Amino acid sequence: MVEGSTDDEAIVYSLGTLYGAWPDGSAFEGNRYVDRYVVRAGRIVQMDVWNDSAEWLLVRARLAAADGAPV
Repeated sequence: MVEGSTDDEAIVYSLGTLYGAWPDGSAFEGNRYVDRYVVRAGRIVQMDVWNDSAEWLLVRARLAAADGAPV
């Protein structure tokens, strides 16, 4: 049982990093993520996802600096 959950609902978080390849085939690793799940009666009813992908893609497209500042 998840701390703070009830028999009816639980909020579950998954934290970590992603690795893989962009559509152009170039590799990436260390892309941080947080997934939040709402589980009711044993079924996932909501999922929220946050990760660094959008910022990384902006830097790759030279639309943002690596420190997050606009270019």
